[in-house]
Amino acid sequence: MQRVYKFLSILIVCSLVVSLPACKTQKKATEASLSVQQQIDQAKKRLAETMDNENLSIESKLNVIDEIRNLNLSDATLTAALNKNEQFLKEQKVIEEEVERRRLEREAEENARKEKFAKAKTEILSFFNRISQAPDIETANQLIEEALTLFDSKHSPVLVIVKKTGSLKEYDRPSSIMRYLEHIKDCKTYENNIENITFSDESGKISELELLK
Repeated sequence: MQRVYKFLSILIVCSLVVSLPACKTQKKATEASLSVQQQIDQAKKRLAETMDNENLSIESKLNVIDEIRNLNLSDATLTAALNKNEQFLKEQKVIEEEVERRRLEREAEENARKEKFAKAKTEILSFFNRISQAPDIETANQLIEEALTLFDSKHSPVLVIVKKTGSLKEYDRPSSIMRYLEHIKDCKTYENNIENITFSDESGKISELELLK
C-alpha cells in the first residue's frame, strides 16, 4: 500500500514539473498578446488625437501615419483608419496647394496691375505737365501725339469728378483725351489729378481716364 502511495506521489510531482513550463509559456503568450493589443490601442488613440489637432500641418499628420504604419501592427480596424485618414489628408493637401496657387496668381496679377497703373499715371502726368509748359504750339502738338500713343483711341473718354461722397461720384460733362489735351495746351495749365485708369483688354492701352477736380 505504501508503495502505491509513493508511486502516486511521484506521478503528481512529475505532472506538476511538466505543467510548470507549459503554464509559464502560456503566461508569456498572454502577456505578449496584451502588449500588442496595448500598442494597437495606443496607436488608435494617437491617430485620433493627431487628426483632431488643428495646430498640426498636413505634412506632420502624414508623418505620424507613417510612424504608426512602421510599427507593423496587425489590426484591420487600425489599418482601415490609417488608409482613410491618409487619403483624406492627401486630398486636402491637393486642395490647399490649389488654393495657394490661385492666391499667389491673384496677388501677382494685382501687383502687376498696380505697377502698370503707377507707370501709366507717371507718364500721363508728365505729358500733362510738359504740354502745359510747351514753349510753342508745334512742340505742344508733338507732345500731344506722343501722349495719344498711351491710349486706345484719341476718342477714349475722360471723366472729371466734380464731387465725391464715399463711393458716389458726380461727373462733369464727358470729354475725350484729345479734347482734354488740347484744353491743357490752350490753357497752359492743368489742375486735375488722376483718380483711376482703365485699360483695354484687347490692346492693353488706356481706354478710359478718370480725373479728380
